[in-house]
Amino acid sequence: MTVPATGFYVEVDNPNTGHTWVADPLDDAEWLPALNAKPEVRIPVPPKDRWLAADFEGVEPTMRVWLDGQRLPIDELRKVEPGNSEVVLVGEGGKELDKPISREVDQEEAWLEARDTIQTETSYATNFDDPATTSEEILLQDIATESEFETVLSQQATDAYQIVNGGVEPHQTCFTTEGEDSDSSSSPTTRSSDAYSGGSAATFGSSGQTRTWNFTTQYDIDPADFDIAIRWASNGGSFDAADVEWSVDGDVVSRYSPGNDTADDPRWETGIIAADSLDGGLGSTLSAGSHSLTAEVVDTGTDDFVVDVVAPLDTRFNYTFDNTLDASGGALDGPQFYPDGPAVDFADAETVRNVVGGRATTSFTSVDDGQQLAVSNDRGKNYNTVSNTETIDKSFAEAGASLRLQATLGRTGSQSTTPKTGVEPQRIDSYELYATVENSPVLENRRTEATVGEWLQAIADYADSLYELTYDESVPGIRVEWTRSGQRTGTSDDAIVDYNIEKDLRVYKKATVRGSAQSRAGEQITANHGTAVDLDEDELVTAKESVRAASDGTLYENKVDYSVDYKIGSITTLSDGNIVDGQSIIVDYLYEPVGTYEASNYDPSTDRALPSKKINSVTTQRQADQAALVLQQNLDTPLVEATVTLSRADAQRSLIEAVQLSDLPTDEQLETQSVENSPEKVVLQLGSRDQIEEVIRNLEQRLGATEQRT
Repeated sequence: MTVPATGFYVEVDNPNTGHTWVADPLDDAEWLPALNAKPEVRIPVPPKDRWLAADFEGVEPTMRVWLDGQRLPIDELRKVEPGNSEVVLVGEGGKELDKPISREVDQEEAWLEARDTIQTETSYATNFDDPATTSEEILLQDIATESEFETVLSQQATDAYQIVNGGVEPHQTCFTTEGEDSDSSSSPTTRSSDAYSGGSAATFGSSGQTRTWNFTTQYDIDPADFDIAIRWASNGGSFDAADVEWSVDGDVVSRYSPGNDTADDPRWETGIIAADSLDGGLGSTLSAGSHSLTAEVVDTGTDDFVVDVVAPLDTRFNYTFDNTLDASGGALDGPQFYPDGPAVDFADAETVRNVVGGRATTSFTSVDDGQQLAVSNDRGKNYNTVSNTETIDKSFAEAGASLRLQATLGRTGSQSTTPKTGVEPQRIDSYELYATVENSPVLENRRTEATVGEWLQAIADYADSLYELTYDESVPGIRVEWTRSGQRTGTSDDAIVDYNIEKDLRVYKKATVRGSAQSRAGEQITANHGTAVDLDEDELVTAKESVRAASDGTLYENKVDYSVDYKIGSITTLSDGNIVDGQSIIVDYLYEPVGTYEASNYDPSTDRALPSKKINSVTTQRQADQAALVLQQNLDTPLVEATVTLSRADAQRSLIEAVQLSDLPTDEQLETQSVENSPEKVVLQLGSRDQIEEVIRNLEQRLGATEQRT
């Protein structure tokens, strides 16, 4: 086979006989390369019966095409179009792009997912450019008040932290007390020795003898997470000490009182519930509130059972169980009142850009003991961590779509009695969270049932990228080229045949986002005639409330029995209506989460504010606030848009390399926003940033992926 140096040369394999036919192209044959689509050739040939043969029905024969001696990325004869004086052979490139695939993406940079799709689902070679754009740092969260902390925390009843005193601090999780310092008792006795904390301990030897210690939890503790630590001994050398039964709120949880062969030799048992197999521990959740721990002698022995220190505790955290006093009859370091955690995860800060680094500046009451800061860009799957500091600045090995701050709140403070350490909680009072972002988008929580080509095109559209099929003689075979506009340098001076540039000078320093209507049911308030009573939510949906009596469900009428301020979210009962002053009423209503973000230099007298935008995938106040921030930051610069027309006439030129943005009279970095292929030309729509509608669409996709994840 000799391929001519000029013109078209075409071969088609008969799929049944294996015979190769060489076509005889007429003068008006066309090579139609494409961006973000499959390339085509249209080859008119003299009418011959073989091109309409039944052998071709139901199959696409292999087709090879050369133009001016260069192999084109065409691999199948897709259509045969008969005419009066000619038959047009329509060939396409990228047959393997029609392969059906099923793929799931947890989190991955878009260009890497596109490359992996080609490499794993096809036999094609790849040449993909890392988009590696210039990075910048943006502020995502600025939290400094209790109300702001509430927007970034979703607390559960068993979370061992609280929003209080202007910040977030851990609850007390261990309730250490001296054994002899019980709150109530029956026939109490004690034993003095320099071996015991404080120089004395409680003794249990007489039948019916009891001691009760009271403690108060501020959060719920699951049964599996509750236990009791005791520092114990006996007063003699036998193995027959009194049997003691331990109860919480009157329910027996353990019978623990082993013998000790040495008098006044105290030691720790850090979990008497776990160590006892006779009783099953707590039968239900230890709810927040006041509780009692009681020890009672149920069987006497030769020796007394001695209890030096008692500590009901949450076993999810670590404590110090040292057995060395700081002096004779002195104090122990632990177990501490406060935990060596908890790790508090603040809400993920969403962004439509690619998060490659995270930085936070915080304010803590102290940073000793177990205090830590950590950042994650994959929704908490992996963290970069630092200890005992108020700042963190980390880069991520892989890009992500969000940024999360985690703060581990430890313990601090000291005293002279047991426990000597960890008697005060650490508190985080404020933080600012910054993301280092690039404009290389990340696919997150995506699933597709499509063809390779459809998936490739969807990724390119999402990532503002370009791809093209070429033929690589060194493989040999088809190669997929992937880049972003302006990344590659071409050689043709006439690549761009026409362009038009417009610059929209409008920038927006303030943005407001309104989410979809959410339901709030069963909120109870007390009528106060003539005074507006605030509801839990504001921005109510007009005329979508229902007000009824708490006692019997009697429905009341708006403007007759009450009035509503839908903006601030309040109910005012009317004295001449049917609601009794002081009556309990139930309100059901719909509300819309509304978030607003202003740039730090926003001046309402001179700066432009974006009209409120509705985003239905926003369902929480947190999402509304974050969406408003993302909108404002994306619209804070003028929009430069360009329409660029490329010629398809030169078969030796790559369309990707033809996008010579340096030839355009603008210094702005332009991204590809759409591609239109036609027989004579390729038209690109470019922009320096996304339009408002595109930013909103990306936000909806990102938030929708988050909803699917949760």
